[in-house]
Amino acid sequence: MTLISSLAVSSTPTHPGELPHRSSDASGDMRAPMREAAYYLENHVGPHPLAGIKPWLEHGDVPQGTIVNSGDLAAGGEVTAALIEHSSQLWGAADHVSVALAWKTYCYWSVLPSVLGFVSAHRVPLWNPEEAHFVIGRESPLFSLHLGDPKFAVLADDPLASHPAAVVMKDHQELLDAMRATLFDGHLEVVMSALRQQARIGRRNLLGSLASGICYAVACCAEASHVSSEAIAAELLEAFDVAHLVDISSDEFGKLTYRRHTCCLAFTLEGRNVCSTCCLPEAGQSACG
Repeated sequence: MTLISSLAVSSTPTHPGELPHRSSDASGDMRAPMREAAYYLENHVGPHPLAGIKPWLEHGDVPQGTIVNSGDLAAGGEVTAALIEHSSQLWGAADHVSVALAWKTYCYWSVLPSVLGFVSAHRVPLWNPEEAHFVIGRESPLFSLHLGDPKFAVLADDPLASHPAAVVMKDHQELLDAMRATLFDGHLEVVMSALRQQARIGRRNLLGSLASGICYAVACCAEASHVSSEAIAAELLEAFDVAHLVDISSDEFGKLTYRRHTCCLAFTLEGRNVCSTCCLPEAGQSACG
């Protein structure tokens, strides 16, 4: 399936009630469409789903806190073990649950910039793990991701197709392939393998969190698009080969709803119910994805 997109944002802030629209990107800033979509979404969805990438969108420094280089995380060993230890301290969970929750958190923040770029302007940051940093903050937001200064996959009609940071794709499918190749094949797949060496947990279970992370990111970002959130989610889930791990639909207002076929294990934490998107029966009202 291919979306015929009129996805668009401006290079100057829009009125809170005005849907972003694409401009000529006269500023020459590759992140401008993403940033302006984020401003729009803050007023329509809320600040929390995007707070962890805002410093990067605004060309700010890596936030303070416990900083984990994404390349080191993929290499496994002490850095991966330290991330799981932080997860265990945060949630008070068993090792396999700490792995599941650390992965779920990392997946969402890793996927979010790509989804936001895809939704806002079909301009997708191409991951370079050596430049990317995941941060466990000392204050809100608790988690954030800073991608450094990546290249961007763009289509030939992108206003900044001649920008030094632009990598022009021949068509829509090649753009999706590049997103998957750098984000999943070149990084998340490797991180997942490193995490699984730390505790016994199934690959399918972890891929379910990738599927839910994509859905949650789409649900948060799609209001900056003229294309339905269900159509965007279906296309991205297919591109990452995880469409079979989540059921998606639209509610009466056209907003994306989804239910996982796997469980992130958050229900095992003391005082927690199952997530609202969980495959387990009697799903509660948790905000988990």
